[in-house]
Amino acid sequence: QADVKTAYLNATLPEPLYLNPPEGLGVQQGKVFKIRKAVYGLGIAGRAWWELFSKKNKDFSMTSVTQDDCAFVFRRPSPDAPDDILVITIVVDDCLMATNCKPLRQEWLSYMNDFFTVSDDGNLNWYLGVNYELTGTGIVVKQTAYLQRCLERFGLTDAKTKSVPLPPKFVITEDELPKHPNAKDVEEYCAMIGCLLWMFVWTRPDIAFAVNYLARFVQRLNSTLIKAARRVF
Repeated sequence: QADVKTAYLNATLPEPLYLNPPEGLGVQQGKVFKIRKAVYGLGIAGRAWWELFSKKNKDFSMTSVTQDDCAFVFRRPSPDAPDDILVITIVVDDCLMATNCKPLRQEWLSYMNDFFTVSDDGNLNWYLGVNYELTGTGIVVKQTAYLQRCLERFGLTDAKTKSVPLPPKFVITEDELPKHPNAKDVEEYCAMIGCLLWMFVWTRPDIAFAVNYLARFVQRLNSTLIKAARRVF
């Protein structure tokens, strides 16, 4: 994996943007700051960085494999051996690299460091809060640390585990749902569903049905649904 330092600040803006100076700086009245780089917080900053990173990859002769250019592949034909292949994916400033040729990976890193500061973080370990462990038989993917934080957040550290996410034949009917549920209950329920969605997308596909079913009721919920969401954890 690799990390691009201060990624957004490498990009320039496609159009002029100006900023009113904060009070206390002693800037002459009527003067404003002109923003020269895609600073964090600008709505356009993410796209400006994405376009720059995409261009540099394509200049390296990589081909986009997705419509939004978040994954790229480079293939170098070899007459006496399998082709050298490098696959790059990126989320904001976090890159994943997969290759059958270590010199090719180093070549890409050296190329990118001509334009940005890119660190080589070695074998995949942590990515977007998910832990990856390389074993003799494959890759183990875990979200143990994230799950522990969720359990502490919702007061479930002493909860007992269940064999299935939801009870058999669990169904909520329309007449069971209040029209105006407690606002705090709605806030907590939405937070729980959001955490569970993040987990099933990455490491827990077995809870996908239960979470998607419970997510239907984020605006009209009752105590039964709150207990059911807690059970899934």
